[in-house]
Amino acid sequence: MSEANQTSKITYVPGYFERLIIRRAVRAVKMPAGAEGVLLPENPVVTAEMPAEYRVIPGAIAAAGLLAWLIVSKYCDHLPFYRQQQIFKRQHQVNIDRNLMCHWMKRCCVVLGILYEAMRAELLSGNYLQIDETFIKLLDPDTKGKAKQSHFWVIRRPPQPNGEGGGVLFHFDPGRNHEVALELLGDYRGALQCDGYNAYPVIDRKTGRVTLFFCWAHVRRKFVESLEFGGPAAAWYVAEIQRLYRVETQARESGLDASGRERLREELSRPVLKRIKERLDRDRAAELFLPSSSLGRAINYTLERWAGLERYAESGWGHIEIDNNGVENAICFSRRLTAPSPYGQPLAGCLRPHRGLRLPDGHRQEKLALHRASEGGAAFGDPLHDHRKLSPLRDQPARVSL
Repeated sequence: MSEANQTSKITYVPGYFERLIIRRAVRAVKMPAGAEGVLLPENPVVTAEMPAEYRVIPGAIAAAGLLAWLIVSKYCDHLPFYRQQQIFKRQHQVNIDRNLMCHWMKRCCVVLGILYEAMRAELLSGNYLQIDETFIKLLDPDTKGKAKQSHFWVIRRPPQPNGEGGGVLFHFDPGRNHEVALELLGDYRGALQCDGYNAYPVIDRKTGRVTLFFCWAHVRRKFVESLEFGGPAAAWYVAEIQRLYRVETQARESGLDASGRERLREELSRPVLKRIKERLDRDRAAELFLPSSSLGRAINYTLERWAGLERYAESGWGHIEIDNNGVENAICFSRRLTAPSPYGQPLAGCLRPHRGLRLPDGHRQEKLALHRASEGGAAFGDPLHDHRKLSPLRDQPARVSL
C-alpha cells in the first residue's frame, strides 16, 4: 500500500506563471525482524526525493525557473523587487511579497556561493591569470544620501590555442587594496597579468608566488593621450607599439601555438622592444619633457614597469598575451548586465537576460516522469512525479507566501 505526498510549486516561464504539482510515492519499508519477530521502528516509511530543480530552496514554493527570473531581472535588467512585484500583479494577477523575494534571493546567494568557490578553485588551478578591478556604485542603506563606491575584482584565465584555459570570475568587495586581491588569489602560483595599479606588485613582494606581466594597451593609451602636446616623440612611441601588436596579429592569424608565437616574438618583437627601451632611457636622461607633462608621465609609467612589460617576449612565455584586454572586455560587458548582491555575497559569473518572450499557447500540458530507484538501494518502490503545468496561472491565490 502506498500514498502520494503532494507538493505545490510555482515557476515562471517568460510570459506566464506555471503551477507545478509534484506527487511523490510514500511507501512503508519492511525492515528486518528483531529478536521477538517485530519490525524495527527506525525509518518505517520512505518518501521519494524531490527532483533537484524543485529543491533549490528547501521548503520554498518557488521553483528554479522563478528564482532564475528574479535574479536576471534584478541583476541584469536592474529591476528592484518592488517593481517586479508590481509587474507580476499587473500582468499576471500574482502578488509575491517583496520581502519574500529578498528571502529567496538571500538563499540563492548561498547556493551560488558554492558555484563561486568551485569556479574560483578551477581558475586558480592553472598557471596563467589576468586580473583587473573596476568601481561600481552600491546603494547601501547605511550610507544615506548617496551611493557607496565599491569594486568588482575580476580574474580571467585566457583560452589557449590548444583548447586549455578559459573562464572568468567576478568578485565583489567594497575595498580596492591589495588585501582583497591576496584573498581572491589565495595560494595561486603562476603568471599574473595586470594593469599598472600598485596593489599588484605588493602581491608579488609579499607572496613571491606570482610572476607579473603588465599591459601594453595601458602603455599605448598613455602615449595616445600625450599626442596633442607630445608631438613627433609621442607619435613615434605609438607607432612602435603598433608594430608589437602587428606581430601578435600575425601570430593569431597564422594559428601559432605558444612555441610558435615565442619564436615569432624573438624574431620580430624583441628588436622593437629594444628600440623602445633605448628611446625611453634617452628621453628621460635628456629631460626633454617635464615629468608632470602627459608625455613625461607616459615615459615614467613605462620605465617603472619595463621588466613586466618586456617579459611576455622572453623565452618560455609564449602563452602570455601582450595585454590585459581580455579581462577588461569582460568587465565592460558585466557592468552593463550585473550589479552586486545586497547581501555581500559574490555573484558566480554573468547572468544573461532571456533573448525572447514565449507566450502561452492556452493549452494545458501534462508531463509524466517515472523515476525508478536503483534495485540495490532502499526498497521504496517506484515514485511517481506528476508535473501539472497550468498556463497561464490565473487560479492562484492573490498572495504567495511560505
